[in-house]
Amino acid sequence: MDSLAKEAPGKSGIQLSAISRSSRLRPGPPPKGSMGGAVRVLAALLLASLLFPGPVLPADAAGPVKTARASMETGPGAPAPGAGNAGAGKDTAASRRNAALAAMSREEIYRGVFGKPMPAAPAQKLWMWLVVNGRSRGRILVNVPADPAGASFAAGPVLAALKGAVKPAVMKELEGAAAGGEMSAAGLVAAGLETDLDLSSFRFYVTVPPKLADTGVHSLGGGSVDPFACGAREPDPFSAYLNWSAQQEFDEPSLQAGGSDRGPLGLDLDGAANLKGWVLEGKAYWREGSGRGLSRRDVRLVHDFFHEAIRFSAGDLSFPVSGYASVMNLGGVGLSRDYSLKPHEISYPTSDYSFYLDRPVTAEIWVNGALMQALSLSAGDHDIRNFPSVTGENDVEIRILDAAGRRQTLRFSFIHDSTLLARGKDQFSVNAGLSREISDGDYEYLGDRPGLSAFYRRGLSDRLTLGGFLQALPHQAVAGCEAAAAFSLGTVSAQVAASTLEDYGQGWAGRLSFTGYDQVGGRRLPFRLGMELEYIGRDFARVTETRPANTREFNTLATIAFALPKDFELRLGGGWAVLRDSPASSSFYATGTLSWRYRQYVSTNFSLRYSEDARGKTETSAVLGVSLYFPGHNQSLTTTKAWDGDMETRYDFGDRSSSPGHVRGYVSGRTGGGRDSAKAELSATSNLGLASVSHQISEDRNECGAPTQNQTLVSLQSAFVYVDGNFAVSRPVQGGFVLVKGVGNCEGREISVNPGADGPLARSTFLGPAVLPDLVPYRLAEIKAVPRDAPLTYAPREEAPPLLPTYKSGTALYVGTEVSLFVLGSLTGPDGRPLPNLPVEISFPEHPGIPAERTFTDTKGRFRVAAPGPGPCLVRPLSSDSPYAELSFNIPHHAGDLYRAGGLVLPTAKK
Repeated sequence: MDSLAKEAPGKSGIQLSAISRSSRLRPGPPPKGSMGGAVRVLAALLLASLLFPGPVLPADAAGPVKTARASMETGPGAPAPGAGNAGAGKDTAASRRNAALAAMSREEIYRGVFGKPMPAAPAQKLWMWLVVNGRSRGRILVNVPADPAGASFAAGPVLAALKGAVKPAVMKELEGAAAGGEMSAAGLVAAGLETDLDLSSFRFYVTVPPKLADTGVHSLGGGSVDPFACGAREPDPFSAYLNWSAQQEFDEPSLQAGGSDRGPLGLDLDGAANLKGWVLEGKAYWREGSGRGLSRRDVRLVHDFFHEAIRFSAGDLSFPVSGYASVMNLGGVGLSRDYSLKPHEISYPTSDYSFYLDRPVTAEIWVNGALMQALSLSAGDHDIRNFPSVTGENDVEIRILDAAGRRQTLRFSFIHDSTLLARGKDQFSVNAGLSREISDGDYEYLGDRPGLSAFYRRGLSDRLTLGGFLQALPHQAVAGCEAAAAFSLGTVSAQVAASTLEDYGQGWAGRLSFTGYDQVGGRRLPFRLGMELEYIGRDFARVTETRPANTREFNTLATIAFALPKDFELRLGGGWAVLRDSPASSSFYATGTLSWRYRQYVSTNFSLRYSEDARGKTETSAVLGVSLYFPGHNQSLTTTKAWDGDMETRYDFGDRSSSPGHVRGYVSGRTGGGRDSAKAELSATSNLGLASVSHQISEDRNECGAPTQNQTLVSLQSAFVYVDGNFAVSRPVQGGFVLVKGVGNCEGREISVNPGADGPLARSTFLGPAVLPDLVPYRLAEIKAVPRDAPLTYAPREEAPPLLPTYKSGTALYVGTEVSLFVLGSLTGPDGRPLPNLPVEISFPEHPGIPAERTFTDTKGRFRVAAPGPGPCLVRPLSSDSPYAELSFNIPHHAGDLYRAGGLVLPTAKK
């Protein structure tokens, strides 16, 4: 009610009357031109029909009943056919008169009573709810003329509500019809939509017929929501953070040259500054006693064109490679397609299935014989995608059932393999610059060694991906191509590369591999197979190699895993290599592992390995491992025992949650190889950072009289963050961060962010705001902030939009409002009588930035308003013809959260 009153434009009596009817309030006699006159006419007509036994209508007004019924307006409150008094059914004059009256329209009744046409309703502006396909989409201001069919409104909100609900061609037609930013109901009808303007409930209904509805996309595997099109809040224009980590080691006896037990203090820095999506990031370190100041590491400028899934970088490059390409240290510029920038788009093949429905149905999605989801689908086009699947061939059934009980089943199959690219998807990386080396701790760029690294892959179909790669430096290069194809049993991959290196000439290499699937034809297999065969030429060299060093001419390997009964699993593997330039002509190895797991409590494995190396030496080893888990107590115990006597035991305890306030650690011991050692570590997480301390004791049993060695390492990690003028201290930032600060009526109060069973993920302290430091870039983040001991005036925001963090970005959120107290009062006239249902405007002159509040008094003249603080408060009647004038009263400084103003007398307006 209050919100309607606030947004009602102007002071027109017609608008206020409309608002009061919507709120079921009666502020007084309706002004001229309102619907009140029509109500009085109908009441007079009803009274006349009861008092006068004869007909009150002219003879020609009744007319034939069938003709009158053809023009009858039906609606709420209209008498049902055959309804009447107890004597209904008798053909009396009264029953015929009542039937004729019920069959007439309101205009005909008015003409019959007054002998003249009914006056047209005046044009007016009304705030109405926009309802699209039965779903409320907010309120719009509608210009309602005498003929409601000509209603018009602003185009922006209506087009936004229809976006995604109509086909693109229909949306383009509607945008063309929105000339000058205005639209009409007739324009929607001309485009094929159905409209209904209900003045009794202040609702404007728009219905999209199935043929015009946009294709409904239903994702079953998640991740299909476009974070850039769901109204998410983007990061602030500028933010920055600096992570720091300090380490201090203590040794006894000393391992330092000077004989000190304390080792050199180390400090590592990692920071980034984000200005409108352009990120300058870098790393540096400092070591005590090194004789150097702060030494830098990689520094680069990064910008994401996330709508195209492309990342640009300049500086010390870090980029992906493919095939026989190697990681190159370059300083230059690079451009790469990275699908992690668009997580709602899946780059690997899934399955999409489109169909049209001419009626609403319920669809059950079955994948590999298991029910995945049931969907209620409306009539129209539908596209179901991202089916839950396992690697391999999957069978899908869509079982459709309509309201009439008719059934239909759609069947198809698809192959899922994340190593492939979906049809039409491509991936690339192009990087060029100067080779980089580290000399005496400094970065050095070699002007005489420019470098290039590039690759390109594309999905020609959902089952075939092709690509190529190239890397080059002066006097050497490597280039090749690759292919991956999916079959029913598995994926076959092939890579071929050729190289050239000065003084060594050309060489080539190739690799062929097969990866078997977990299931075939929707049926899970009892085994999974993998094989690989590789040839490497004598003179083949990657670009990071200064000379070829290929002692293996052929490499072969194979693995097979069997799923056995009772949760047992057997893995067998082996490899064989043909050698060159070695004492032995070949080498081989064979392994076998038997594992068993009992729910989440126990897991065991027993491994055997037999091998022969390039010198012809054979070796046999066996290892037994047992792990016990206590999930209810966040503890685990693991023990491994080797064939040669080596044994290691580790006990972990503590919660792995990232929430602050948790402590975790471990204790481990190891014996074997003539050396015994034990180590313990304890770490704690807080809102301000991480702290850990570890201590290790070791003793060499092979060296007589060797002292016991003690090593202690203390580590502290924290971060300084900045966004929107706010500084804070937090745990190290990983990806992106959000800073949550209390303002207004929540200033200085403790704020908890995303509270859960393990506690909040972040909490403000006396040192500053709360910081959640581990937002994943380009994935929506729901943030819930809860103030401790919230004031009476605190009103949490409902349905706050999620955040959309970008690469190393920061966002500031504020909790609280400028409202500091509530004011309760009642309004009376000079005669002392309450003024019920009176529309008023309440403002605060000393707070010009706070908008005035428009509201109504209740049936006893009472009102409640949120105030920004102490000072004068002005109450003014809204109606221009109100008999009352405005009044002012003062809110004292000691009011607290609630001030009772008591009875306030509105003075009489001066004529």
